[in-house]
Amino acid sequence: TGCSRTSAALPIVVASCSCSPNVQASGNTVTNIQTTQADINWSGNGDGTGGVIVFVKQGSAITVDPLNGTPFNDNSVFASGDELAASGAYAVYKGTGSSVTDTGLQSNITYYYAVYAYTSGSDCYLAPPITGSFTTTNSPTTYISSTTTQAVTSDVGPGTLDQQIIGVEL
Repeated sequence: TGCSRTSAALPIVVASCSCSPNVQASGNTVTNIQTTQADINWSGNGDGTGGVIVFVKQGSAITVDPLNGTPFNDNSVFASGDELAASGAYAVYKGTGSSVTDTGLQSNITYYYAVYAYTSGSDCYLAPPITGSFTTTNSPTTYISSTTTQAVTSDVGPGTLDQQIIGVEL
């Protein structure tokens, strides 16, 4: 089984693909959400030979699916993997594991993700994916709650009438 394609001189068009998985990935959660990273987890990879591919997008839901026969390179640093059809969604994981730590995120932003079962070699994807979203935490803020200023003067010793020590404490 395989995916049929047009010639290499033209854009890739998939006429048919009998290689798609039949069972989707399952059990998605997001844990360890921080200012610049989050762990996306799933408990089942579906029945594709390649496991899953995970896409993440900033600000809005992923509304386009990968085209069968199109390979994607993944990178867990956000926006470093291949982009899904100029949609702003990037491949952050591809494989048979059950989680990815997506790094390079911005604080206090909502991210959306889609997890697809896929078949390696022929790069076929099962849609619709399992989906979800998470919002990174705010950057830590340092506050000064109060300050104290105190001046102390004292004589240094005999014969030093013109010298004083001034101390300032915060």
